[in-house]
Amino acid sequence: KMCSRLLCLSLSLVLFAWTINRFKSLPLHVVPTLNYDGLVFFNHSNLHSPSSETEMVDLVRWAVREGRKMRVLGSGHSWSSIASSEDILVTLCNYKGLIALERIPEESTYVTVKAGTTLSELNTVLEEHGLAMINLGSISLQTVGGAVSTATHGTGIKFGNLATLMTKFRFVSGTGEIITTSKYGVNSELFPAAAVSVGMFGIITEVTFKVRSRFSLAETSKQYGLHYCLDNIQNLAMQSEHVKLWLEMHSEICVVISSNETSDDPRGNLSWMLQNLKVGMFAIIQHWMYLVPRSASTVMRALVMYGDMFPSIDRADVSYNVLNIPHYFPVHSEAEVCVDLDKCKQALLQLLAVAMDRHLPLNYITEVRFIQGDDLWLSPHYQRDSCCITLLHYSPDGVVSKLYFDEYYRAAKHLQPRMHWGKYFDLNPQDVRSMYKHFDDFNQARKRMDPKSIFINALLSRTFGF
Repeated sequence: KMCSRLLCLSLSLVLFAWTINRFKSLPLHVVPTLNYDGLVFFNHSNLHSPSSETEMVDLVRWAVREGRKMRVLGSGHSWSSIASSEDILVTLCNYKGLIALERIPEESTYVTVKAGTTLSELNTVLEEHGLAMINLGSISLQTVGGAVSTATHGTGIKFGNLATLMTKFRFVSGTGEIITTSKYGVNSELFPAAAVSVGMFGIITEVTFKVRSRFSLAETSKQYGLHYCLDNIQNLAMQSEHVKLWLEMHSEICVVISSNETSDDPRGNLSWMLQNLKVGMFAIIQHWMYLVPRSASTVMRALVMYGDMFPSIDRADVSYNVLNIPHYFPVHSEAEVCVDLDKCKQALLQLLAVAMDRHLPLNYITEVRFIQGDDLWLSPHYQRDSCCITLLHYSPDGVVSKLYFDEYYRAAKHLQPRMHWGKYFDLNPQDVRSMYKHFDDFNQARKRMDPKSIFINALLSRTFGF
């Protein structure tokens, strides 16, 4: 009976995952009610869905007159209450699509889209024109506006986060004014502050990206011992165009996944049925480890040794299909700690010490990615090439996950870590001020754009002290 129940549950999970896969790319105007791990509720009782910049301007001016607060909700792809609102919630689900495509011969190509467009939808638009994003993260469910304002990123030490791919953007400020800022032209002095603003400057309406011609990537993987990767971390980061590490702490295994541009035809991609079956089975195993925490170490070791947890990869496909990974189950929590590339080994040794010394029931892998430094004031990669360590953990109520994330942040504080704005963080104004030397400059610019602080919610007030 138990085997029959597990089989039925597995098939149900596969069907559910397939349904999400099929429908996530459809242009449905669905506004999320929960964030990615289901722990934050977005109240729709005062939800506004403007379909033009004029409507956004009117909404902001009305909110200022009435002394109201608001936040903009993207796709809900976050692990905190960063997008939640105690008052007005704004969604741009009715404001998406291509605005302009500009090809400059022998120079560059630029695409301008409405900020409610998801990265997945942008990939489709670019594919239709023989174009592609220069780099992408693992997930493309996020809206363009949300992705740039939280410095969402992929991997590759010669590639910056998505905000660095912008050349200009427009937003409706907290005074109801439409403002354009560009990297090298109009209002360029505002760009470093506004590009990664965590939604505190206003409602982003349009984003212009520098893009490139369509291209393919070949991806391979190789398994090593954890300490080999730690000893060679900087060489590994630079050995290919795109490199990421998947670490399993209990068995001390490191998998290096590398991608490089190729002219090869597509090959080696798993069928959707096999992908969903593996994800469904892992979801069941994860829940078992949550119910029996002491089993996490043994089960994770067994998955590495016998469960094909790290299958050998040798595939090729169009860039966005390689840079994005199949990710159908929002059943985990995430936090991300970014440190200087030179401190990557120290940070990972600190993580291993925390995990082992505290006997934490780690039931997920740890991912390491590498990002080029930039000059955006609130970017976690400001003025330093970065090693970004993504902590993943499955805990439906979030309690153990947050204990794990907070414990590691405290242990690594001497390494001057910066947290990813789109994932879990629990910071205070002193933390933020120590992380970002332009903290006061950012706040002055924010006050000019939003003098009434209508875009500040409880989390941002607690974090920044605004």
